[in-house]
Amino acid sequence: MDIIISSWMGRCLFHRSKIGELLKARDKWLHPEGKIYPDKATLYIAGMEDNQGKDDFVNYWDFVYGFNMKPLREDALTSPFLDAVHPRKVVFFPISSFIVGCYVI
Repeated sequence: MDIIISSWMGRCLFHRSKIGELLKARDKWLHPEGKIYPDKATLYIAGMEDNQGKDDFVNYWDFVYGFNMKPLREDALTSPFLDAVHPRKVVFFPISSFIVGCYVI
């Protein structure tokens, strides 16, 4: 195979991503001179402030459909929260923290 075109990136590059399948296809079928598109991705990190969103996420567990689920609040406080962020909530400029190259992993 000369070219692999794939939508392998998930949220934050890896959450629900298809990188495992891409790497299997690369190793099994891609010609040594073949190309992968996209061939790399960069993960950026930026600070944000969203107290209302965090409160909604954590307080959701107080009563879920009438059931007391408060014991799950502790897990919610330590779990990553993946969501779209309005640009006004970003409090410092994003910095590159990780680069994934499909030919080297």
